[in-house]
Amino acid sequence: MTRTCIGDGVRCAILDKEDVPALLNQRVARLVNRDNTSNIFLFHVLMTSYFENYVLSIQRDTTVPHISGSEIAHFEIGHPPLDEQNNIVTFLDLRISNIDKLLDDQEHIIELLKEKRSALITQAVIKGLDPNVPMKDSGVELIGEIPAHWELIRLGMLNQEIQTGPFGTQLHSDEYVMNGTPIINATHLKSGIITPDEKVTADN
Repeated sequence: MTRTCIGDGVRCAILDKEDVPALLNQRVARLVNRDNTSNIFLFHVLMTSYFENYVLSIQRDTTVPHISGSEIAHFEIGHPPLDEQNNIVTFLDLRISNIDKLLDDQEHIIELLKEKRSALITQAVIKGLDPNVPMKDSGVELIGEIPAHWELIRLGMLNQEIQTGPFGTQLHSDEYVMNGTPIINATHLKSGIITPDEKVTADN
């Protein structure tokens, strides 16, 4: 069974096959466990906040956490006997699977609520609030009918200015400066509010 898990700053995976040749990209490390260590136990160790905080505390890159193989080797953990490691893995597999099922159920509910929210907004701003109002064909296939007393108008007529970004991914981390002009990207748009990152700014 191949396991993968993505944290805020650390990503881990277990490769079932042994002695598989691999070329590692930057910021990727391969750990081959000894016989006295369960690879699944080691996987769980690397996914702890303890290890992630260790990475964040010594990382050299301000945008993507990165440490060397020797720094990984210096990370210290408690090392129980192999049979105890396996017991811990069995315990975690059961508990985590239960939690994951609850999360899946919640995610399903959240997706349904998101769909309902989107449909509610679409109905209100495209069709209006009165279900009995006379309607007319908008002439736009994607929109369909709109209230008869509404105008169909281009979005540009409602705005003084429309600005799009000329760059974005072309900027590298060494080009960011503190207290410069904020750079807005999709990750800064949350729940209809722009929340810029003060570290993601550029020279004027």
